[in-house]
Amino acid sequence: MAVGLPSPAHAAPDMRQRQLPGRVLTLLASLVGVAASVHLLGVHLAFTAGEAMGGLCGISDTINCDAAAGSRFATFLGIPIALLGMGFYVGAAILSAFNPGGEHPRRAVRPAGVLQTLFVLSTLYSVYLFAVSIAILGSFCPFCGLLYGVNIAGVVTTWMWLGAGPTRILPAQIREAASLVRTPALPTVVVLGVLTVGAGTLVLDGLREARIAEAEAMRATLAQDTPRADDTLLLAPHAGVKGPEDAPVTLVEFSNFGCPFCGRLAESIDAVADVVGDRLRVVYRHYPIRPDQRVAALAGICAVEQDLFWPLHDLFFEHLPVSDRDAVMRLAGQAGLDTAALAVCMDDPRATRALEADLDAGRALGVQGTPTFYVNGRQYVGAMPPAELRRIIEAAARDAAP
Repeated sequence: MAVGLPSPAHAAPDMRQRQLPGRVLTLLASLVGVAASVHLLGVHLAFTAGEAMGGLCGISDTINCDAAAGSRFATFLGIPIALLGMGFYVGAAILSAFNPGGEHPRRAVRPAGVLQTLFVLSTLYSVYLFAVSIAILGSFCPFCGLLYGVNIAGVVTTWMWLGAGPTRILPAQIREAASLVRTPALPTVVVLGVLTVGAGTLVLDGLREARIAEAEAMRATLAQDTPRADDTLLLAPHAGVKGPEDAPVTLVEFSNFGCPFCGRLAESIDAVADVVGDRLRVVYRHYPIRPDQRVAALAGICAVEQDLFWPLHDLFFEHLPVSDRDAVMRLAGQAGLDTAALAVCMDDPRATRALEADLDAGRALGVQGTPTFYVNGRQYVGAMPPAELRRIIEAAARDAAP
């Protein structure tokens, strides 16, 4: 008796069985993506409250999530990228778990075509974000890296899922995946993804307000429990200063031009200064944490001599992090400084001594990280939203009134 080819009835179950590992692995990758996105949402939430994350998100200055969470690349149209990612991974998990392509083995790979297209696009976006984190932010976010790996894994696992059928090139996958639009499955998943992002936005807003209120209460308690700092340690002739000398409130910040939280605080100070006007004097002291942050600090000290510290300060924070001399000189030129005179000043031992004086003062005051700032001698730590900072400054102005 001749042995023929397997009948479709026998071939279909066998093909579905070969598709199963790819589906399961795609589901697992998607669930890991959901978990990592939720964690990064927590980092974003902490950052908006002016708090740093520890653990795997705070291994060192160059391996942490804060720089990414505080950068302009962390949101799209005001929505955190982590929240958009969570919506995508939730949709991917639903597609791989419930397989809306149906039981037919050929139609069953259609969700894989959709997901592979999306995972390929996500991988390309991951390459872009990785380049940004290294070349622009100067740090690496471990959980962002985990999501980059999830996207690459998604490409591989969907290939495994598709591997049960004939070999396809990407345009063919897109054409076949597009057939899902004619079924209620894909629109349902899209709606669920949009609802996830929408509901997540509402929940995130509520959590953000609660986190900010909690952080504000904690900072207020710590400020009251900490003795007032001595003005001889807070003030220095080489510091950048703006605001009238007789202002009832003096804010002294220990900051550095490689710190995203310091950039957030600078924005809050500017916003509050516009409101309180002559009631506030701001003093900037340099507290670089890493050696590569010293060059920008030296430039800031020397910019005071040319009365252009604050324009340079603003440009440095707009281009975080500033860590090499070429970038410092380029931005100094944009700020209007005489770069030749600036270079001479930065190489002068007097500038180094001024920087060491700032560091010594910070250590004597117990500064452990940046930003740390003092409002009429009261110590506060971390970035602070404008509304909270304004309340502190107005309360200090009332206390200083005769």
